[in-house]
Amino acid sequence: MKSNMKLMLKVLPYLTVLTLAASAPKLLATGAVVYFDTGLSPDGGFPTIEGTQTGSLTPVHDMIIDQATSRVIPNDGSSGYIASLEFFLNGTLIARGVGSGFVNGEPTPAIFNQPVFLSAGVTYGLEVDTSGYLGLFHTSQIATSDGLISNIAAIDANGTHWVAFPSLVLAGPVPEPSALVYC
Repeated sequence: MKSNMKLMLKVLPYLTVLTLAASAPKLLATGAVVYFDTGLSPDGGFPTIEGTQTGSLTPVHDMIIDQATSRVIPNDGSSGYIASLEFFLNGTLIARGVGSGFVNGEPTPAIFNQPVFLSAGVTYGLEVDTSGYLGLFHTSQIATSDGLISNIAAIDANGTHWVAFPSLVLAGPVPEPSALVYC
């Protein structure tokens, strides 16, 4: 290896491999790495009707995303799913994941055709279309150890504007050592 080469993608110690624990969102691929998780809103995240939520995501570490889902508020009888999630860079669409509804009563994740690589420290635009009744954060930003969602805005199916964003779990494949890129 030449001394001027640098590793573009590292196997990172903070990655959590998804197991079938009760707290994990169902139907994410077993063995998927959870790169970003808002958890549930501290105020209980009361549900709202379907709509479109926008914001920006600035990850604190690199992420390889191929699926996204939302957490369901436990024991409240409501449910919904992410119908689609789009990532933008400088206003240009770079990836779109699409959900397919419910399987055996559980929401399916939005699946991306190709994994999207999100770089640490770069701000990406987000647009999330939701269906059904998802629990929302009613705040202008959501800070986690994985990154920051900010510039939050929403419009529901009735045309009502909110400051709201769904709980969000972004997951993807475990980085393969053979997939590391040197330059």
